[in-house]
Amino acid sequence: LKLGNSRLIDLSDVPGIPPNDHAAKNVEMFFRAWENQRKSSSSSSSSSRRPSVARALWHCYWPDILWTGALAFLKATGTVAGPIFLYYFVSYASGDVTFPHAGPILVVSLFLVKMIENFSQRHWYFGVRRLGLKVQSAVMAAVYHKELCLSGAGKARHATGEIVNYISVDAYRLSELIWWLHWTWIVPFEIFVSLGILFMVVGLATIPGLVLIILFIMLITPLIMSMQRCQGKFMDAQDERLRATSEVLSGMKVIKLQAWEEKFKAFIERMREVEFKWLSGTQQKRNYATVLYWLMPTVVTSVVLITCIILQMTLTATIVFTVLAMFRIIQDPIRTVPDVLSALIQAHVAFKRLDAFLQEDELPANVVERDSYRMSEYAIRVDGATLSWNPNDPKPTLRDINLVVRRGEKIAICGAIGSGKSTLLNSIL
Repeated sequence: LKLGNSRLIDLSDVPGIPPNDHAAKNVEMFFRAWENQRKSSSSSSSSSRRPSVARALWHCYWPDILWTGALAFLKATGTVAGPIFLYYFVSYASGDVTFPHAGPILVVSLFLVKMIENFSQRHWYFGVRRLGLKVQSAVMAAVYHKELCLSGAGKARHATGEIVNYISVDAYRLSELIWWLHWTWIVPFEIFVSLGILFMVVGLATIPGLVLIILFIMLITPLIMSMQRCQGKFMDAQDERLRATSEVLSGMKVIKLQAWEEKFKAFIERMREVEFKWLSGTQQKRNYATVLYWLMPTVVTSVVLITCIILQMTLTATIVFTVLAMFRIIQDPIRTVPDVLSALIQAHVAFKRLDAFLQEDELPANVVERDSYRMSEYAIRVDGATLSWNPNDPKPTLRDINLVVRRGEKIAICGAIGSGKSTLLNSIL
């Protein structure tokens, strides 16, 4: 900041990032893990051994995931420890001194626990954001590399718009999954630890609250399954719209000459309506889940306190404050559950789509030799090539192609429509 206030900052003034954060390093790690999976799957006939993007990412980044998980555990432990300190603080203020020098010891202990909790939370958040960028860059480069060597049959199944979707949408959703990943176990951890502490404080009055939580989970499960189904349909509809839009844009000249703009505009809008239907369905179900999650802590707290009154328990200030603090802790992670479930559902769909794309057929790499431009007299040389858009087609598109283009030559390829000019040029590319 001081340097920027004195003069314009150059690129050389910006410090470089560590080598492990470079995109090239992360892509290399991912390719290595992916190729190892492909080799093991080719030697095994089991469908469970098929290459998986999720397993490849775990193989690359499991140390980072475990480290951020340990920080998340420290943060969660510090959070649930707060009501315990509150219990002893209120007891101490009421004159119940449980051990010598209780006041100073509680103050110092609370300070240390909260400092550890805050530092753990900061490093946890920074670590998962950093890891999410690594995952996103690795997946984006893997998709781009796959598109460059995709076979003709693979290109027919994955349009340009879909591939752009894999890079811009699916890779981003995997980075968001990293952000929410540890919440999947922090939420149940904090809930069960809080219920255990509540059981020590109010005893059997905790049981109705636990029953309500179980009923709530049973009610929310079908809603979550419906969200997942709508999300999958939405992504399929989005791919179809992007495919159609890409084809319309590529044929825009013909569309304008024939004055078909309104027809194709209406066609794209109908596809957009289908996409919007599934998107709105997903968001509506997410809203229902959010309302339920926000209501649950208040209802459970009320039921537990009413049960204490029915059981004729003495509700001291210590018990009331501890119960309220416990459910206040439960309330925050529970409110994140809709976002966590949404991220898991979107990532599940993204993993399936990326797995299918990265396992598509590739052009054989061993049929092409790439020499240094200065070392060869040829710019292009093709010897006895047989070319086909569909490898399963018994009749190839072009057979026995021989072509020599020397350096500096200008070549024109002429022929009737459908004779294979574009096929030849695409094969050269």
